[in-house]
Amino acid sequence: SALDCGAGIGRVTEGVLLRFAGIERVDLVEPAPNLRARARERLAGDARVRRFHASPLEEYTPRLEYDLIYLQWILMYIPDDEVVSFLRRCCLRLPAAGVLVVKDNVEDRRGPEEDLDERDLCVARTAAHYEALFCRAGLRVLLKRRQQR
Repeated sequence: SALDCGAGIGRVTEGVLLRFAGIERVDLVEPAPNLRARARERLAGDARVRRFHASPLEEYTPRLEYDLIYLQWILMYIPDDEVVSFLRRCCLRLPAAGVLVVKDNVEDRRGPEEDLDERDLCVARTAAHYEALFCRAGLRVLLKRRQQR
């Protein structure tokens, strides 16, 4: 089973998660009603797509155990302490062989992280900053990849 966090209109569920062999269930977490509605439409008819949770990640606690928890372009909108808290809650629902995947913007071409970007309402973190957050949450990095253009 998989959990798509910050699922938006369901692109990752459709294009990535449902393509994994053995994924029999995908639940989505998306706080924006308009995006959640589009995801429901997009994924209608696939019986593996089960629940749509209407919650911001800062308040969400997975109720079920998931083999794969996927976060794409969502942690940059959440302050550090909230990221750590959410990741810790996710760890409670990962089996021993479970995996938490994070795909997010990383900014390693400048100095220390700046405060919140007022225009985009997000934070650009370095890879080292993300790894420190993962460590604080009790996670260990198994694999790192830079996306090629």
